[in-house]
Amino acid sequence: MNDPVIRVARPGEAERVADAYRAACADEAVTRWVLAADPEAGIDVVADSLSRTVRDGAVVIAEAPDGRIDGVSTWLDVESAQPVREDAAALAANAAASANAVMRRMASVLTLTAARHPDPPHRYLASMGVRTTMRGRGIGGALLRFGLAHADAGRRPVYLEASTERNAALYVRHGFRPCGDPIALPDGGPLLRPLWREPRAPRRRAGRGEPGGVHP
Repeated sequence: MNDPVIRVARPGEAERVADAYRAACADEAVTRWVLAADPEAGIDVVADSLSRTVRDGAVVIAEAPDGRIDGVSTWLDVESAQPVREDAAALAANAAASANAVMRRMASVLTLTAARHPDPPHRYLASMGVRTTMRGRGIGGALLRFGLAHADAGRRPVYLEASTERNAALYVRHGFRPCGDPIALPDGGPLLRPLWREPRAPRRRAGRGEPGGVHP
């Protein structure tokens, strides 16, 4: 099998990215919990929020040779946790005035995670998913390495909340470490594991006469 191309999604690809997100993230723990509040709502309510993120150049995709998008990840540059908390408060206010159960659960997630969001400037890996039929082929790891390489180049730490132990183990293998206590979502929701990774120095090939092949 040919390896997928890992690249930043282009602004005109928002609809394709949303379709891939629906296929990749429908069974993700947090998404599944949010949508369980109203199974008829479908994942569109979550996927549609990706459009602005794609336009901002913050979505990294894994594209198969035939053009199909098999993996999606969103990487947000955060200069301070204050805007994150303000966005969560705004959604919570809208949700409180709405009968939309899905919106209320989304607001619950954002409120709880925003309260714990780190203040130092960093990149936030907000979500990552791979089509169910393509899992176990290294696509998630490839998306992660791409995003981490860009973060390292900019000397930016990376923060995320892992929604399963299996996902947390993947991130730990890539240098992440626990960042405070887990975040418990209400009503039987998943346990989120905050993780933080300091930037690594760019790696370079050894020059003539330098042993070892690769050096920090």
